[in-house]
Amino acid sequence: MKKILLLFILVFSFSAITSFHARSDEYDIETIYKGIDAKADTKAITSDDDVVEIETLLVPTTLKQGKYKVDVTRKGDDLYQISGTEIYLETRLCLELATLESVTVIIEGNYGYTKGKIIFNE
Repeated sequence: MKKILLLFILVFSFSAITSFHARSDEYDIETIYKGIDAKADTKAITSDDDVVEIETLLVPTTLKQGKYKVDVTRKGDDLYQISGTEIYLETRLCLELATLESVTVIIEGNYGYTKGKIIFNE
């Protein structure tokens, strides 16, 4: 009986670990932006009252709900650009280093805390 219980615990533990790992490449999309190229010498004031020169202005936008296979490139902490577009995805706690990496983007809605998911290594 102890062997069966031990086997059950091992199988359950392995299953839980592999399930967690399978989802570790899936991240929430917090905000969707349209990038607008700024003219030379365009500046902005940050929330810390610092004046900084900007290259691209990120404006919140929406995307049609659905599942998309796209290539993305990391542009900054938790920020990925969909290749060949002006669309940027702000993620939550995503550390993937991507350069033209093929991903699946699932847009579930355009309002609320989470807009959808980005899935790497699929």
